[in-house]
Amino acid sequence: MASPPSQSPTASHRGNEQRFRTLVEVNQVAIMELDTQGRFRYANPAACRMLGYTHERLVQMEVADLLPAEEAEQLHRDLAYFVAEQPEPFTYTNHNRTGDGRWIEVQVDWNYLRDDSGAVIGFVSISSDITAFRLSQRLLDGRNAVLERLARGAPLEEMLRAIVDYSQDIMRDAWISIHLLDAECGKLHSAISSRLPTSYLQAVEGVRIGPNVGSCGHAAFTGERTIASDLRSDPKWDGYRDLVLPLGLLACWSEPILGRDGHVLGTFAIYLPDARAPEPADLQLIASAAELASIVIEHQEDANARRVAEERAQLLLNSTVEGIFGIDLDERISFANPSTARLLGGSAEAITTADLIGRDPHALFHYANAAGEPLPRSECRMLRAAREACQQHVSDEVFWRLDGSAFPVEYWAMPVYHDGQVTGAVVTFHDISERRRAEREIEHLAFHDPLTGLPNRALFRETLSHAHANFLRQGRPFALHMLDLDHFKDVNDTLGHPVGDQLLCAVGARITDLLRASDTLARLGGDEFALLQENIQTSDDAARLASKIIEALNQEFHIDQHPLRINTSIGILIASRDDSNVDEMIGRADAALYRAKAAGRGTLAFFESELASHLQQEMEIVNALSEALQQERIQVYYQPQVNLADASLVGMEALMRWDHPTRGLLKPEEFFAVADKRGLLRDLANAAMMQACKQAGAWRNAGLDYNQIAVNLCARQLNHPHFVTDTKRILETTGVAPESLTLELTESLLSQADDHAQQKLRELAELGVQFAVDDFGAGFSSLRHLSDLPVAKLKLDRSLVVSLPEQRDAAEIVKASIALGKALNFTILAEGVETQSQAEFLHAHGCDQAQGFFYAVPAAASTIEKDWLRRPAP
Repeated sequence: MASPPSQSPTASHRGNEQRFRTLVEVNQVAIMELDTQGRFRYANPAACRMLGYTHERLVQMEVADLLPAEEAEQLHRDLAYFVAEQPEPFTYTNHNRTGDGRWIEVQVDWNYLRDDSGAVIGFVSISSDITAFRLSQRLLDGRNAVLERLARGAPLEEMLRAIVDYSQDIMRDAWISIHLLDAECGKLHSAISSRLPTSYLQAVEGVRIGPNVGSCGHAAFTGERTIASDLRSDPKWDGYRDLVLPLGLLACWSEPILGRDGHVLGTFAIYLPDARAPEPADLQLIASAAELASIVIEHQEDANARRVAEERAQLLLNSTVEGIFGIDLDERISFANPSTARLLGGSAEAITTADLIGRDPHALFHYANAAGEPLPRSECRMLRAAREACQQHVSDEVFWRLDGSAFPVEYWAMPVYHDGQVTGAVVTFHDISERRRAEREIEHLAFHDPLTGLPNRALFRETLSHAHANFLRQGRPFALHMLDLDHFKDVNDTLGHPVGDQLLCAVGARITDLLRASDTLARLGGDEFALLQENIQTSDDAARLASKIIEALNQEFHIDQHPLRINTSIGILIASRDDSNVDEMIGRADAALYRAKAAGRGTLAFFESELASHLQQEMEIVNALSEALQQERIQVYYQPQVNLADASLVGMEALMRWDHPTRGLLKPEEFFAVADKRGLLRDLANAAMMQACKQAGAWRNAGLDYNQIAVNLCARQLNHPHFVTDTKRILETTGVAPESLTLELTESLLSQADDHAQQKLRELAELGVQFAVDDFGAGFSSLRHLSDLPVAKLKLDRSLVVSLPEQRDAAEIVKASIALGKALNFTILAEGVETQSQAEFLHAHGCDQAQGFFYAVPAAASTIEKDWLRRPAP
């Protein structure tokens, strides 16, 4: 291989120099060359960016032009010394004013430039902007210095002065002040300031805060940072401009000092001779200083509060409301404070009389327990403190007043020692009657509805359990009523929950007026109430009470000037020995309630044996459905959807089927009602969607074109908060494109969709999911929603199609529905097409697509794949 051509020394030198210059030019570190007088001879682009000057401008300047006066003087001395003495280079820092007027702190590493003889002809420096680092370091150092003062208990003024001082050190050209707010009168008072003259501080002393009272008055008033970048024109300074402009101040930034709970404690302000807004570093300083000032101010306030509390505690010790008395070794009262006499029913003077002093405390006020039974002296724990030299804390006993009444007490009995020997005991006690009342109230709240004050579900279950046990032991019959309010949701939706809450209270009161003392009414939640009617003779007693309740609730209510009429349905269970537990009884009463509702609003129904059988069947269905979900026995059949013009496949509708272990393949109408009632419908619908999307994904992976997969959407899915998340998860899991999924929702579901539900539909539509209105034409209640929602397809209800084309009314409705859909730019699909004449009629009048037995019955995926997806093209 040939060697590269040799280069002359001069050419090599020029090449090396060019490579070196390129490295310097592209380097992100600021590199500069100076002559021995400190004049710039070169600056790379990074240096120009850092200093804010062009290269052309910099080479006309000296380093001293960028420095504060004192640093510039020192620089000239240093340069002369470096040239003369040539000390070892070292790292140092200085301050540079940038081209836009900012001061930055720079760390400089330098070295000599020499000629061929070794004489110093200049300097090269590598510089870094360490402004942000220095600011953080100084803030931390300043903070630590203040916190050290805080730890040793320094006065507030000293700590605030330290904050001002380190802030002043960071912003050398600024004037800094801290004002404290007197919250009671809303006035600011000067606390600490740097450089601001006394005349200015006196002029603003005691100024009342407000929306346009300078930067500090405004910040204290609003509790928000206030930036006045030009005092010459800022309206907040209209009344104070003459105070600051003569001082050469043109900007003022004020930060409210906020307490832990957000209340304003004062302000931290920075005044500047330049009209400018703060830089990020300035804002960091302002926020840090204000936060630190908040700490020390609140610490001082807390210390003051502790001192006041200690003084108050001393005062309370001298005049405490707690009873304090002493017991000597003879087990007699040796002293007592005024509260002892008061709590025991004596007067303040009684502590110096035989009523207390010298009396046996056990015999005087501790002789019996709360039930009035004698308390043996050996069990008196306050005497045991002195007798056994042990501390006693008791909260389950009573003391007896001199008038013979008892009150619950909590007391501490502590032995008293002198020279290591027990000389007696001191007892401190207080009346805990109020605590006991509060405990009873808490217990009441735990077992009562906070809105109506009625027993809640927990207490009702306990009461019902006791009634059932009494019935089994003693044969005492009772009736269990379950009732809820018809159309109560309408009240909440139209008049608001406060009106609904008041109505619930009024309902509870009206029912209570009809009950005996032995009856128990409870609110179980929402608008659901339960009633235990004890000691009945026959079922007629229960029917009469239920009828009275229905009649009473049918009378008009007046809530917040709103006349309201509601009614109720009631299910009744008469106790029998067939009832095994509380859950079964409530379930049976609920079943009777469902029967009452089915019979019409405002009716009652008793639980009967056939209901027990029905309830048992329901539970069997629910259990079997749950098991089917776990074992994935919920199947999906598919019915093709075709183009009416040429019968080509345009999509598939997924139809749920349940492979019941004994009854075979069940359609949704055979189990949906029970699933909905027992809370399984959403899980079933999600399982069907998942299975349909999995199959669609499998067809796609096999190269089979199914176009669209349509899945029915139920209200339980749409109204669930995780509907959108569930749908996205299914699409992501199965890999089905959102554009390939159509969700079908019925006309009634569409008309009931609230704002939240509509937003969910729009969110999925934005992903590409398609929507179709199922059973369209059965009722036009949802027409007003069609233009607002992301619906692309209308499916004509099979009840309209079945009579085509012979029945004229049905034909006219179908033609009108198609025309309406076309006018709104919807694709029209007819369901339930069973004959060729129906298909021809629909096609002739503009219907786009169809599905029904004429084309194919719903079938398993394997059949659909063989008959439709793999059949040869026509």
